[in-house]
Amino acid sequence: MDGRVRETLASGLRVSRPDARLQAYRLHPVAQPPLEALVAMPTQPSGLLFHFPGFNVPLGPWEALRCTTLAAATGLAVVAIELPGLSRLGHRLPDPVRRDLRDGRVGSWAELSLTYLWLAAAEAGIDGLPVRLLSGFSTGCSVAVAAHRQLGVEAGLSLIEPVSLGSRSLVALEAANLADLARLPRALIGNRDWVAQEWRRQLAAPGVRYSVGDLLAIASMLAGRSIPDELAQPAWCLIARGEHSSLCRPAEFDALDALLARRGVPGPTLTVTGLGHQLWHRLSAMSAIAERLAAASNLPRGNTPGRP
Repeated sequence: MDGRVRETLASGLRVSRPDARLQAYRLHPVAQPPLEALVAMPTQPSGLLFHFPGFNVPLGPWEALRCTTLAAATGLAVVAIELPGLSRLGHRLPDPVRRDLRDGRVGSWAELSLTYLWLAAAEAGIDGLPVRLLSGFSTGCSVAVAAHRQLGVEAGLSLIEPVSLGSRSLVALEAANLADLARLPRALIGNRDWVAQEWRRQLAAPGVRYSVGDLLAIASMLAGRSIPDELAQPAWCLIARGEHSSLCRPAEFDALDALLARRGVPGPTLTVTGLGHQLWHRLSAMSAIAERLAAASNLPRGNTPGRP
């Protein structure tokens, strides 16, 4: 796993149903609002993968499919939560977290997320396993990077379509978001047969709810450069973007790759052809990326963090 490897991925391959068990939880930590979680288990997990979904992503049938795909590909138990403030239950962020996000600081949001993740792992009886990998999509990349810094340096990172890589205005951020939303049908059209049925099930499921104040705070963070500012020294790091993405800008993505290379962090730098920011909604693209994550489950086991 020496050095960084740049690779281009196609996204049209057929996929099979992943072989992993799934359990849903509703978490009630002390002095915090309830939140929903998913745990996807391979047969004999070698560690934990903490997964941070994107903005406006509920833990319904579609995210469940992605979690089981990650578990089957990596051999890790995947623990995923709704991002606090972006919940189907509709609870707002704590005021201090909202203020931090408005100022571009992600640490308190990551700390709160880790509280829920460890509680979900405990509910599943797997909190004694080491954290091998932290994975994020879009908004979740910023939380994953900050959470990785808090956990320690031995775990790996997977950052799919990272957004908070460089400064821009909120107007520019929303323009990029609208441009990428227009590309969503191109991602979905590649989902066929049983995969398309899972997407239709998701459309019928409840979505997340959030306040205007929380939306603006999260957007303010995304319009900055939280990821290069918070990035520690991961043992391994995969980064990926869609060829046509507007939210993950190519120059900033290349700068992140260069930063990882200067720090000697090995791992693949992937570009998915023909797709934009929503590449994670094309299951074949997501599966192809997940296969590259298997290397992270075999990282040296020296000081890989377990539960604090």
